[in-house]
Amino acid sequence: MTTGSDIWHLTCFGGLRAARSGQNIERFRTQKTASLLALLALRGGQSRDAICALLWPDSAPEAGRASLSAALSALRRDLGNELLVTDRHNVALASGVVTTDVAEFDAALKRRDWAKAIALFRGPLLPGFYEEPFPALAGEYQEKARGAFVVRLEELQSTTAYTNTSNFEEVRSLARRAILLFGDDEAWFVALMRAHRAADDLDAAIRVYESLQRWGRKQGLITSEVTRQLAKTIRREIEQRSNQTVAPATEDSISAVASLNLPPSWTRFFGREFERDMLISWLSSGEKLITLSGTGGSGKTRLAIETLRQVAPQWKERIFFVPLASLTDATLLFSTIRDALDFPVAPDLSPLEQLEQALQGQKWLITLDNFEQLADKGVSALQTLREKLPSVTFLVTSRVVLRLAGEREFPLAPLPTPLQSASASDVTEFPSAALFCDRAGLKVDEINAGAIGALCRRLDGIPLALELAAARAKVMAPSQIIERLESHPNFLQGREYGLPSRHKTLRATIEWSVDLLSPAVRDFFARLSIFHGGWTLEAAEEVCSPGICEEFEAIEFLEMLREHSLLLIEETPLGSRYRLLEMLREWCVTQLDGSTLGELQRRHFDHYYSLAESALNPTTLAERLTAFDPEMANFRAALTWALDESEATLSAQLAGALCGFWEMRGHFSEGRSWTQRVWDATEKSDMAPCIRARLACGAGSLLWYSGEVERARAFLHEGLNMHRAGGSKCGEAMALEFLARVALIAGDTEGARQHGEDAVGAARECSDIERLPGALLSAGWGCHNSGDLEGALRYLDECRALGESLGERRLVFICDATRTFVLQMMGRLEESTALCDQVLDDLDESASLWVLTFTKVIVGQVSLRLNNVGRARTLLLQAVRDFHSVSTPWEVANALLSCGDLAMLSDDFERAMLLYGASDALFSHSRCTIVPCLRPLYEENLARLKTVLDSTTFDTLWLRGRNLSAVQAIELTQPLA
Repeated sequence: MTTGSDIWHLTCFGGLRAARSGQNIERFRTQKTASLLALLALRGGQSRDAICALLWPDSAPEAGRASLSAALSALRRDLGNELLVTDRHNVALASGVVTTDVAEFDAALKRRDWAKAIALFRGPLLPGFYEEPFPALAGEYQEKARGAFVVRLEELQSTTAYTNTSNFEEVRSLARRAILLFGDDEAWFVALMRAHRAADDLDAAIRVYESLQRWGRKQGLITSEVTRQLAKTIRREIEQRSNQTVAPATEDSISAVASLNLPPSWTRFFGREFERDMLISWLSSGEKLITLSGTGGSGKTRLAIETLRQVAPQWKERIFFVPLASLTDATLLFSTIRDALDFPVAPDLSPLEQLEQALQGQKWLITLDNFEQLADKGVSALQTLREKLPSVTFLVTSRVVLRLAGEREFPLAPLPTPLQSASASDVTEFPSAALFCDRAGLKVDEINAGAIGALCRRLDGIPLALELAAARAKVMAPSQIIERLESHPNFLQGREYGLPSRHKTLRATIEWSVDLLSPAVRDFFARLSIFHGGWTLEAAEEVCSPGICEEFEAIEFLEMLREHSLLLIEETPLGSRYRLLEMLREWCVTQLDGSTLGELQRRHFDHYYSLAESALNPTTLAERLTAFDPEMANFRAALTWALDESEATLSAQLAGALCGFWEMRGHFSEGRSWTQRVWDATEKSDMAPCIRARLACGAGSLLWYSGEVERARAFLHEGLNMHRAGGSKCGEAMALEFLARVALIAGDTEGARQHGEDAVGAARECSDIERLPGALLSAGWGCHNSGDLEGALRYLDECRALGESLGERRLVFICDATRTFVLQMMGRLEESTALCDQVLDDLDESASLWVLTFTKVIVGQVSLRLNNVGRARTLLLQAVRDFHSVSTPWEVANALLSCGDLAMLSDDFERAMLLYGASDALFSHSRCTIVPCLRPLYEENLARLKTVLDSTTFDTLWLRGRNLSAVQAIELTQPLA
């Protein structure tokens, strides 16, 4: 029989935790293990196949089942063998062994116990769980919780209820939590304003109104007139009160303030109102141990002090602040707390016994500030104190997480920094800039706004760094401070009297934290500076582990660094990603000697070159695009190192491998720049011809997308010749494929067809099947535009079938869109119409922007010829807005030409002329010609214009159109909607 102590309770709101008597698990072995537990708890028993489909959708069936078995084993190790009931086909949790806060929440809603439901909703359901059904469930329960908050708030705000002091205190707590949890309704802010007013705290009511205004500005919303009038009324009441005699303080209020023993605050409090209110909410909900963690200088102590000031009335005389920064001997912790509480020494009692005797059974809030240096012995002592004093609440500030059962970590992020695009009026809306300007005594204007924003970003929004920079701003402009920081990392130093030594410089702040690490973890930490813009676990294992630890230990080292607040972890759909604040990364760089740095750079290059190699396989690249995006800074660093070290072969290999990524993401300008740099730097090297040939073809393809026809042709011919000399049929096919496309945009339709068919022949002799689809597509386009419509269909059908078999959806979309045009030109109008419908039904908005816009333009052009003008207008105008940023000038010119055709349908002759002129200019500048299948309608419309416009008007409008930029021409299309 299962007893109460054997039952696991799962907390799902605010994060997954499992607890039962004497055990508390917040960190599971893997994210998938946690997801499996949550799935079984919330959805009941599942078939093994269903679980694999949800949690490992991209794995082969055998691999998915193996992963499931590993996750089940991990759950048994963590939670016990009795938890699971499994057979060959199904997995379930044993009956009666698990309860969840979600089930309790649903039960509370059913019996209309709104207060209970609200207490259970501690935050979003399972944040960081991206597999279905969790995101959908999270949205469902977010709405259920919102409804509970609304009903309870309405109950409490009734006229009779509001006469009760405890009720408006509950309203304040409820409204604060609603703002933190939902934050998307002015009503929450207004409720909090009214509650503060009812509690006679008018200053707090106005602070809420100011927060509402800041929130509204970020959302682009205007505060309602009713709320503005309420704020005006409260401000008048404050003015009236300030003119009256101040009432004498009560004995209770004097006692409460005097008992706080808080350090004085000599400066204004900035940018942590949200965090302060969240801490207040946690304290109000009964949390017994809250660890306020964060990197050195992030403002933990100040936030704790401001929080204590706010909650003082609720705790009366039982709030104490215990500074521990100077304490290094954990055995003195109890006596230090006793002395801070101002208890006299009792010779016959130990400090622990004295604390137990004085505090037992009473509600106390004790803040232990700067706990990190006390290490494991300090944590053990604190646990002993918790066991002796279960009624006491502890708020701990520490750079290191304590890892105690029941601990609620509150990680403190840096202050938000201004966006690069922020205007002068917006800069001080960001807390980091507001803090800097306040301490420096600066006013933001159009001249210094950019430099202030850049300085805040340069200092990662760390409050201590901003304070130190503000001290320098008395004699230097923000732009000068940035320049000095680049050459003098220790430039920022504090001279204020009473500033702790660990806060005198940024370097001292960092070293205080690093000194708490073991030598191995310290060395590992320094090596992480090799990464730019973050890294994955696999990267850290391969690049930083050698010589320090086994690869499998890297995850433990990363977790230790996170617990010491020395790195940030970001959960993404692809898994965890790690990042150092820039000031930490710069310090780490100074800890690496030359030989270690050189070895790291080579391993860093090898790792990212291996990742980039997947770009050589078009199918694999399509799957890896989202994994490549966050690694661009690392790819750039690897390329820079290879060029700086004159590693010709390595730089050419990496640049050649990345061409496919630059192409599919539309990063044509950056790709052209890198390939040209590498090409020039490796011109005289003796690398293998196949490497340089691949680089030439990649450069040629990027130039084709940019409309530089002649340069593209030259690179591609050189690549073709080198591939043929080396006997590489795959390379030959790639070069011919792009030569076919160059010929097409240059108007050489026969050359396009011939190169395309030659590419297909070479690709069929190639051992790599993934090379064939691109060749088939080029051949299909060549045949289409040379008039061989049957041949075009044959190639496009084969390409589409290959795309389906390879899981390459973009090929399917492109082939189907092109087939609609071929079928229309063949007179098979019903088939073309049906295929247009199918393409639009199947079009996946998650596809790359180029694929989306290409498909919409083609189907729009076909729809125009099928007299479906409404669809044509919608698709063409949607696509042309995006085409300019991701497509070739040739494609933009053809899209603008089709918009001119649209204008002709409504007899908007002036707009049509301007668009045709702009299109003609783009064709001329990029040395391209109109695609042949568009020419008949265009020439028909042009002839009509010559009959309805006199020659002077025709020539004038044509010239005006040719003088438009592409952006101006695209703007000209929008009134056609």
